[in-house]
Amino acid sequence: MTRDLVRGLTPFVHVSQIERSIAFYETLGLTVERTFPPDGRATWAYLRNGDARVMLQQVDEEVDGAAQAVLFYLFVDDLLSLRERLIGQGVEAGEIEDGRPGPTRELRLRDPDGFLLMVAEIEAEEAHPPRRLRARMRLMRPRQPRPHRA
Repeated sequence: MTRDLVRGLTPFVHVSQIERSIAFYETLGLTVERTFPPDGRATWAYLRNGDARVMLQQVDEEVDGAAQAVLFYLFVDDLLSLRERLIGQGVEAGEIEDGRPGPTRELRLRDPDGFLLMVAEIEAEEAHPPRRLRARMRLMRPRQPRPHRA
């Protein structure tokens, strides 16, 4: 194994109210593994469930999730059950839509700071769901003009 290659990537999200954000991500199934300071009112938190990870940082300035330049993609086995549970807990979860050419079933929701989260269902026969996501992201990229050939 080569030791100089990236093996993990975790979003580090600035939030306006960390306790509210922790509660939101806990509704998605993540659990707090670490906070700072470890005893007292947290200003930073690390949440995880399996391969899903996020770090939250309390900031003093205003957070404008609508201006985000990154899209969070989450994967779940049973999208309908998740949606029903979230709605039952008062979370505004969008309708389940066909996301092709990406995941065939996905929904949108926003975290308490307005960051957009796409939640896609992992199909049992799909061994590598991110492959379809990569294809979708290629289609979403702005096309570069091709050089004119004479």
